[in-house]
Amino acid sequence: MILIFPAICFGQHCEDSSFNLGKIDDHWLYKNENLKISFQLPEGWYLFDQLASEKKYVKIGSDYRKLSEPMVDNGPGPIIALSQIKSYPLDYALTLFSIAKLSDSALLIPAANELQQNNTISCKAYYAEIKETDELLKVLFRKFTGNSDAPEIKEGRLGEIEYKYISLTVTNKTGITEKRIFGARNFGCVNIIIRINYITDADLSGINDACRELKIVQ
Repeated sequence: MILIFPAICFGQHCEDSSFNLGKIDDHWLYKNENLKISFQLPEGWYLFDQLASEKKYVKIGSDYRKLSEPMVDNGPGPIIALSQIKSYPLDYALTLFSIAKLSDSALLIPAANELQQNNTISCKAYYAEIKETDELLKVLFRKFTGNSDAPEIKEGRLGEIEYKYISLTVTNKTGITEKRIFGARNFGCVNIIIRINYITDADLSGINDACRELKIVQ
């Protein structure tokens, strides 16, 4: 690994510390000072506003003030106690950002849940009870497949962020075969879980291109 991420300064007191989910400025730049990353969100894609009372997708590049107030850059961003993050099961890891390439053209699309479909990527924070990335990926593999065999663990990269991942192929409810990547990287007291849904290699190439501005900041 060539990336240098100082362990988030929680020391040995993770449960007494807090974690910032990140914030978005008026240029649609996502910033997370805890993780030391920034992401210029790709224009024309949609960001899932998971903090809104009525959850929705907002078109990136439109009026960022359509996002719920905790997400926009007029303060420190939504801060969550790590003890609260610890209470969330793996299925409900807290979303840092979730973007989708939708066929719709509306500026705002109501959606109770994140759309699980082609051309989606999400990045979530999960309490790091398991700090070893390989072990976490084995847990994810068993959870999603019921298979206790050791999965093939690969190395991936989004922008400047390197991570390890497993890949699965599933048939969705409409009979379409989807490919899914589940990636993980440890950041001290939290693990970051990356989920990518796609169908074709061209889709995956488009997702990687959309994430080329995911960067490390000092």
